[in-house]
Amino acid sequence: FYWLAGEFVQLKPARLMAATVYMLSAPVLTRMGEGVPTMNQTYALTPLFFLVGKLVFESPSLRLLGGFAWTCALFVYAGHPQLPFMAVQLLAVYLLYRAAGDFRNGRSKVDLARAFLFLIFGGLLGLAIAAPQAFPFLEYASYSATRAGGAIYGFAAEGSLPPIHLITSILPFLFGD
Repeated sequence: FYWLAGEFVQLKPARLMAATVYMLSAPVLTRMGEGVPTMNQTYALTPLFFLVGKLVFESPSLRLLGGFAWTCALFVYAGHPQLPFMAVQLLAVYLLYRAAGDFRNGRSKVDLARAFLFLIFGGLLGLAIAAPQAFPFLEYASYSATRAGGAIYGFAAEGSLPPIHLITSILPFLFGD
């Protein structure tokens, strides 16, 4: 995370503080006391996922593609599917933002397309490496209480927030405390 923070923060003490706060916040954010250690494992791999993805985007190579594939596989093997799912979306938005800036600064469409193809292929290769865990999980998920037997929408969505509440990921207190 220290290296990744260098992309946004120039002062070394500030980078060190950001990395320390990130790693020490893992038990708090992932409710370690309630017995969810798989979230900690996945949380620890998140900066590596972003860093290797950013490196592949900046200069696609087979070596980095392999590193990204193994990082994606470790991310899946860590055991908590929600964090990799959200991290892939966040990385995609970040890289689309970077691609728009790079295109304005003269990076060719072919080079950008090559970078995204490397990322997509690396992600698919990572899923193939993690297939012994990922595919049984997907089959098992189809037997959950909300998916099996054609549960009615009210039951399946019970406890979920309405889509309008997605804005709270950016403005957490928009609807109050």
